[in-house]
Amino acid sequence: MKKSYYVKSKKVNVVIDEDSITISRKGFINMANHGLKGEKTIPYTSITATQIKKPGFATGYLQLAVKGGNESKGGVQAAVSDENTILFTRKDEYEVMCELKEFIDTKIRLGQAPPVVQSIQSPVEQVKGLKELLDMGVINQQEFDKKKRELLDL
Repeated sequence: MKKSYYVKSKKVNVVIDEDSITISRKGFINMANHGLKGEKTIPYTSITATQIKKPGFATGYLQLAVKGGNESKGGVQAAVSDENTILFTRKDEYEVMCELKEFIDTKIRLGQAPPVVQSIQSPVEQVKGLKELLDMGVINQQEFDKKKRELLDL
C-alpha cells in the first residue's frame, strides 16, 4: 500500500507507505525554512504522537513527535521550521490531514506492544521452585541436586 498526498498550498508531498511516512518539500520558501534537507522518511515505530491545528487566521499544521526528537512547542511560528511538521492553509487540506493523522495514530497504536515484565528470581527462590518440581515428580532427586549445586555455587 502506497498513497501520496500533495499539500498544494505549501508545496509538500507526503507519501504513506506500509511502515513509514515520507515528507518532501519543494519551492524557495520551503528551502528558506528547511534548507536543502531533501526528503525525510519516518518509520511509524519512531512516531510517538501527532498534533493537528486547524487553519484559520494562521496556517494549520500536522506535527509528528518522534523518539529522540525535539519537537517545536512554539505554535505556528516554530512549526514553520520543524522538519517533522506538515503545514497547510486550505480547509480541504485540513480534512485530508485529519485522515492522515488518524491513519498515523492507528499505526502508532498497532505498533505498541505491551512491555514485557520479566521477574528475576534469586537462587534461593529458584531452588524452592525446583523443590516443588521434585515434589510433583517432574524432576528426580539427581536433577534437583545437580541444579541446586549450580544455583548455589556449591
